This record gives sequence, structure tokens and C-alpha cells, in this order.
Amino acid sequence: MENYNQSNEEVSLKIDQTTKAELLETARWTKFIAIIGFVFLGLLILGAIFVATGISIVSEATSLGNSYGIAIILLYLVVATLYFFPIRYLYRFSILINPATWQSESFFKNA
Repeated sequence: MENYNQSNEEVSLKIDQTTKAELLETARWTKFIAIIGFVFLGLLILGAIFVATGISIVSEATSLGNSYGIAIILLYLVVATLYFFPIRYLYRFSILINPATWQSESFFKNA
């Protein structure tokens, strides 16, 4: 394993124009996909509420109890929570990649 010594100098991102264009295109697509993901996440939560309400209404009519509605809403909320974090990190990537490419512009001016 190689041993890397890092000095106290600031580490900067150095990329060429093609890579910068590809990163910016990736940032646009990841932002789009993340926004679509947030929309579906909201629909998932709304779906949990509607399904739990429907199960509650049916369970009152058939005297099954309300535990199925609670179980379904908990399951949907667990899935929504697990689904939230990858979408959040995807959105953060799309936001934070732009400043990283702007910092690399000083490299192009010096080259």
C-alpha cells in the first residue's frame, strides 16, 4: 500500500473542459431525478395515509380491528424513510457539484 503524505496546502480540483461539461450535465440530471424522487416520496406518504384510512374503514365494517391500518402506515413510513436518504444525497450532489466546477475555473485561466 502506498503511503500518501498530504501537506497543509489546500487541495484543489483540477479538471479539463470536457470533464467539467460532463459533471455539469450529470448535475442537471441528478437534480431532475432527485426532484422526481421527492415527488414520489410525497405520493408514497399520501398513499400510506389513504391506504391506512381505507383499511380502517373496512376493518370497522368487518370488526377486524385497527391494527392493520397502523401496520401499513408504519411500513410505508419505514420505506419512505429509507427512500429519503439516497434522494437527499443525490440532490446534495447536484447542488454541490456546481461550486466544485467553478473552483476549477482558476485552473483553466492559469493553464
